Amino acid sequence: GQPSASGHVVGEATDATTGKVIGSFFGVFTDLAAGAEQTLSFDWLVADPTGLPDSATWTVTAYVDGGDPDMDNNTASVDVALAAAPTVDMALDALEVPSNAKSGRTYAALVTISNVGDADASGTVSVTANGQAVATLDFAVAAGETASLPFDWTAPVVSKKIAVSWVALVSASGDDNPDNDATILTTKVTPGGRP
Repeated sequence: GQPSASGHVVGEATDATTGKVIGSFFGVFTDLAAGAEQTLSFDWLVADPTGLPDSATWTVTAYVDGGDPDMDNNTASVDVALAAAPTVDMALDALEVPSNAKSGRTYAALVTISNVGDADASGTVSVTANGQAVATLDFAVAAGETASLPFDWTAPVVSKKIAVSWVALVSASGDDNPDNDATILTTKVTPGGRP
């Protein structure tokens, strides 16, 4: 009703079951012309260490500088269903390399990974043998899917039997569960192979 108005908006989200406040908002509007609209956007994080409620009710009220003679239409509410954010969790299922190898011979090898999270994931698998990089394999795997990543490995040329220690590690952006990200194996390499 005024030629232009300035003021602020205050809001809070409450757990629809308990009434507990789990989020809040404060915004400012300036020079809002009569009949015009202005959008105030914000991000919010559910602040409840006891767990995520099923739903929340946001209630927002606008306050005009200098007062508003008609406060009856300055408050709005909306119910919001809540769900946990999708998680990224890649698992390294298997590293398939020979348990016994001949010196200088080339072998086909395979890494199998699974996306056990509920969000699509991308990243790399690094494979080392005795601390030396053997392969870096890129992947993009949808939630719930599995991928097999092949690579070749040539056994070192040796004059006596040695053990090669393998480490394979999957890395994906946002994956904060390291418990299923790596696997280790050992290959015995003996002399007598042909390149």
